[in-house]
Amino acid sequence: MTHKQFAPIPMIIAFLAATMMILDMLFAKHLNNVAMLTFIAFQAWAMYFMAGCTIKDGIRVLLGYAGGVGASVAIMELIGWLTGGPIGMNAQIAIPLAVFIMVIPVIWAERVPMFDFVPAWFVGAGIYFAVGSGGGGIHTEGHLAMAAAVVASCAWGLVYGWMTVLLRGKYEASLKKKSAK
Repeated sequence: MTHKQFAPIPMIIAFLAATMMILDMLFAKHLNNVAMLTFIAFQAWAMYFMAGCTIKDGIRVLLGYAGGVGASVAIMELIGWLTGGPIGMNAQIAIPLAVFIMVIPVIWAERVPMFDFVPAWFVGAGIYFAVGSGGGGIHTEGHLAMAAAVVASCAWGLVYGWMTVLLRGKYEASLKKKSAK
């Protein structure tokens, strides 16, 4: 493919990225200034490519993000339980212990089809900690709202990954048709 033939591909992707930003602004305007978590959508868009660029791979990413969010919630709740109440464990012990306990089932997920894209678990968990962490003991309602926002933003990015592959595939197919003539 020549540089001239390649030029529309970055333009298509730039157009998609720009529409994501426009949609983000519209969400903020019409949903009481609650924007989608666009940085999560951009990360999920990239994860779609890392996972393999198919709808099945996109589902694996989404399940991984959801699993990572669930693991983060479990870690925070476990920290709250270990440091509070009758146990009263020091946070410097409780935090690494809670992470140790939860990483074990996360890694076991690599043995379960459709849950086996473990990098998405770690990205989902990291994102949840970044946006939803106020430390352990956050109430369940807060967990559910933040989990929904993270997973919805992930799904949004996965749709953009799918659209990228679709549009690029159509463009490259049109080039092949032209060269075959």
